[in-house]
Amino acid sequence: MLDAEFIEKLRAGDMAVYKRVFDIYYKDLIKYANRFLNDVEISRDLVQEVYCYIWEKRSTLTIESSLDAYLFRAVRNACINQIKRNKLKLNYIQDFLLRVNSEESLHIEKATGYDHLIEQDLSEKIESILASLPTQCGNIFRLSRYKGLKNQEIAQLYDISVRTVETQLFKALKIFREKLQHSLVFLFFLKFF
Repeated sequence: MLDAEFIEKLRAGDMAVYKRVFDIYYKDLIKYANRFLNDVEISRDLVQEVYCYIWEKRSTLTIESSLDAYLFRAVRNACINQIKRNKLKLNYIQDFLLRVNSEESLHIEKATGYDHLIEQDLSEKIESILASLPTQCGNIFRLSRYKGLKNQEIAQLYDISVRTVETQLFKALKIFREKLQHSLVFLFFLKFF
């Protein structure tokens, strides 16, 4: 049967001819579509959509070239549209991820700014407590915690026993714990909840 006869019978709604066109070209059209899409399932779906379109529009179908050229061109155009849709989806997803990442960054920046305020507040409280400590106790604490000196080195510097240094550090830490107790609980909840 010639292409012209196939086309006329398709237009007339001849299901046997439609099935024959399907059987003749279906596998080759899937392979052709797969060269564009690199996905057999999507290629299969796309070719089926082309066949459905042909059946639905059969009465108004205008085929000026050969039937196989028409089918391959229809599949190629459908593939191009699919690629455009995929690209559009990909662009949308990328834009969405960029927005999410920038919102997370903004949230992190706000959190970091908030953390900075908390740190600053805590530093001020620590300095205030440190200033309220007895002079020798405060100096020993600074040398131990800020300068990193060992208890033995501090003892030699002040010409006192190591046990006295330990007692002064214990006293300072006890005062810090008492005065910062509420702040430390607050910080714990901010960091972990």
